[in-house]
Amino acid sequence: MGSYRVQPTLDHKDVGLPFNLSVTANADPHKTVLQKPSVTPVVGKPVSLKVIAKDAQGKAIPFGGENFSAKIRTPTGIIPAQVIDHDNGTYDVKFTANVPGKHDVEVELNGAPIAGSPMHFKVALDTDPIYLHEITSITDQPVEIPLPVIKDSKGKPLNVKPSDFRVPISGNHHASEGHVIVKPDGSLAAVCKFDEPGDYNVDVELFDNSILNAPTKVHINPSLDPHYTKIEQVTNDPRVGEAVQLKVVSRDKKGNIIHTGGEHLDLKVDTPGASIVQNIRDNEDGTYTISFVPKDTGSHVVNITSRGRPLSNAPYVVPVKESRIAEAARKKREEEQRRLDEEAAKIAEEERIRLEADMHRRRKEEEERERKRKADADRKKREDEEAERRRREEEAERKRREEEAERKRREEEAERKRREEEAERKRKQDEEAE
Repeated sequence: MGSYRVQPTLDHKDVGLPFNLSVTANADPHKTVLQKPSVTPVVGKPVSLKVIAKDAQGKAIPFGGENFSAKIRTPTGIIPAQVIDHDNGTYDVKFTANVPGKHDVEVELNGAPIAGSPMHFKVALDTDPIYLHEITSITDQPVEIPLPVIKDSKGKPLNVKPSDFRVPISGNHHASEGHVIVKPDGSLAAVCKFDEPGDYNVDVELFDNSILNAPTKVHINPSLDPHYTKIEQVTNDPRVGEAVQLKVVSRDKKGNIIHTGGEHLDLKVDTPGASIVQNIRDNEDGTYTISFVPKDTGSHVVNITSRGRPLSNAPYVVPVKESRIAEAARKKREEEQRRLDEEAAKIAEEERIRLEADMHRRRKEEEERERKRKADADRKKREDEEAERRRREEEAERKRREEEAERKRREEEAERKRREEEAERKRKQDEEAE
């Protein structure tokens, strides 16, 4: 069950536009319930019977669309009935009886009779006293008992006032006497209010004479106390497009769980976007089911009140996530993005490794060039030093040779002078010898 997003494909390619498909459980005729009328039907007045659709597990279905049909068997034949779908799992079977007496209501679902069908009941004339065999209600909530039209012996309505009536009440708890009111349609009704749960008998007297066949039995169940009653979440992981269900388990003013229905609860769901259809169903066992189908993600604020008072944990916030189809699409996009990111990271890492390798190669080449430059510089330095040493040695040798030559020149000069002096001395000696 739920809502699905369908995309037609052909040869693994999308064809046309996607569309939404809602799948719901079918109602089971053996579990679907036909409720009895709360008052005795009267000739000429519309009658409405409620049908509650339930699945094979006995769970109420919160959606409409089932194929119900109905017919009414009367003492004089079959009359038509109209089935109204409220689109929330409940249906009304409506008809107007034209004769008094025994009537049978037959309701079928897809041709099969539902539980409680056929239903037997009696239709009264409009002049007959109306006798409600039993009424069920709750404490602190007024109970109305419709009264018959009071006629004289000629069959004409009597001119009576509400103050002409008494409404005595007896039972296992004290209850204040009721009173009679005139309703907007001009009919009369006895109104009673009960403070304690229990069983009571209500009679209606006009001029000290009972106008009912017998006292009406009234069974009063405890009423819901908002201070002790909470909202509980039934649906786990709420999603867009899927039915969300909450449950209210009613408790009385002592905090005890109530096992009967009949409360009127007001529901309002505030959404973060578009408005939605919201339903609240009385399960008639003291619990109430709240259902809605969210259209947007975000917080949906559920407010439930009873007679104007909010339940103890209201407002109740339901966080709604994206639809499962949208989530799957998002995860697919994220996975694709993750894959692209990983590929980009891999490419970036490979590029980083390549650049580092290239920088390492260039650094090695630069170091090799620097090493060669230093080696060349060292070699040139050594060559220059060697050349300088040789130059100095050659300069020293040149100086030594020059000094040696100078010394020889001086020696030769000195020898020459000595010879000249020796020759001069001999010459003089020779001259003197002569």
